[in-house]
Amino acid sequence: MTPLHWQETAQKGDGSSPLSSAGSSINNPWFALSVGLMGLIVGFGLGKWRTGSFPVAAGTPPAQVAQAPAPPAPAPPADPAGPDDDAMLGSKDAPVTLIEFVDYQCPFCKRFFDQTFAQLKTEYVDTGKVKLVMRDFPLSFHPNAQKAAEATECAQDGGKFWEMHDLLFAKQDEWASAPDGAGLFRKYATGLVLPKTFDSCLDTGKYAQEVKDDLRDGTTAGISGTPGFWIVGKDGNGEQISGAVPFSNFKTVIDTLLGVDAAAAPVPSADARTIKMTAELWKFTPTVVRVKQGEKVMLAITGVSGTHGLSVPGLGINETIIQGNTVSVAIPTDKTGTFDFRCSVQCGSGHNDMTGQIIVEAQ
Repeated sequence: MTPLHWQETAQKGDGSSPLSSAGSSINNPWFALSVGLMGLIVGFGLGKWRTGSFPVAAGTPPAQVAQAPAPPAPAPPADPAGPDDDAMLGSKDAPVTLIEFVDYQCPFCKRFFDQTFAQLKTEYVDTGKVKLVMRDFPLSFHPNAQKAAEATECAQDGGKFWEMHDLLFAKQDEWASAPDGAGLFRKYATGLVLPKTFDSCLDTGKYAQEVKDDLRDGTTAGISGTPGFWIVGKDGNGEQISGAVPFSNFKTVIDTLLGVDAAAAPVPSADARTIKMTAELWKFTPTVVRVKQGEKVMLAITGVSGTHGLSVPGLGINETIIQGNTVSVAIPTDKTGTFDFRCSVQCGSGHNDMTGQIIVEAQ
């Protein structure tokens, strides 16, 4: 039989191969027969091995075939988190509790603070409907998050938790990547005129375990990232929200827990005049609304694109407009004047263009 000459040279990019060159024995019929028989033997053996029926010697345990694991049973829904003894904003008797698990180094927590926190405070916390509780959830890949959380706890000893909370978000870019975050926190404490005990509180890790306990409780309650929220009603039942979502997401859940139909809108009386307005990226149309003093007027605002808020501070109007929905609001006309309005929710870079005026003229 002609010997087979193996080559170590790799196959060329032009498709030629050492095995097909002159002197190769790959076209030898005996070689082809040998290769074919070898394939049958190997194939048979593999088939027996895969089914676990390959013959074994006496006393040898049979081969074990790997089985695909059964899909895990779905995890039971987590119970709502409790407020513990953490910092609270609002009335302790508020019927709804909003618990935020926060990482002060998290950019999405800052986004929630910048875009949604103030409106939640104005509409629900300041009106006695919601109490807001802050709990810590420092993520392991944020090196300064643990000490930042401890800094707010130490500031609470001096009665300035919320001042430190706000300052950490305002200066997040400064301290987030600093090699000595704790040093900057001590500097912030000096600016807030906190007592010198703040430094020893932070340096000794007085609240390190408290922060870790919050992290543990949050994990048990199903929190897996930041910002993470539980919104809980008087009956102890609630709903979890994850991420820096728009104000409208919170409003829907809170209004449901308060027993308010968020979709319900005032019904205009027969003699009321309706002015239609649209909200889209990036403008309200019309930008000037004129009404008469004492006139009954309803403003019907339809969301064309995006989610926006119409804020008219001088008339006490602050409404969220969701794309595809129409919100009706009565325009107070008891006093004359020019009242500026602006976008207050999810306005993005175009918020400066989303402005206008409601003018109440004398009869």
